[in-house]
Amino acid sequence: MPKIPYRAKHYANVLNVEQPVTFDPYRKHVYHKATKEAGIAAMLQKLMIHDDYENALKLYKILLQSSRYHIANMWEMGVELIGTVEPKLLTDFLQGVFLSAPNKLRVTVFNAYIENLMLEERWREALDELELRCHRPKYHTPMLLEKLKICKQKVKGKYSLTEEKEEEDEEEG
Repeated sequence: MPKIPYRAKHYANVLNVEQPVTFDPYRKHVYHKATKEAGIAAMLQKLMIHDDYENALKLYKILLQSSRYHIANMWEMGVELIGTVEPKLLTDFLQGVFLSAPNKLRVTVFNAYIENLMLEERWREALDELELRCHRPKYHTPMLLEKLKICKQKVKGKYSLTEEKEEEDEEEG
């Protein structure tokens, strides 16, 4: 009997009509991690497209708590979800993402974090964060330097306005 190559043995019964192919529902399928992540991301996007942000946020939180999916891969989706459902927690979320982000994402996430602080008019916190990091070469970008300048002006203006109000109160009193 001639020796049949492995590939031919493997596909020998494919065209055999007499032996039907049976489906085994208990057979475990092997999925790659990238395929799972893509499927989860697609499920999240589908929920977001259908404006089901509450369920999408629940799924997002479960994924992060499972520790199988790193926040750096899905932080932009989290910003959209939390910004829509719980906008008061967005700054804390961005701060957490910034602290756990890998080096290549740190400047991008820091920029978003500072923008959110500025939108909430938390000028002192934004100024403190910027002054802490602006001397490092990585954070010495024109955009962050401009934000530093704006924060300094706002903080200086805010304190000068409060001093003027105090002086007016003293003159009236």
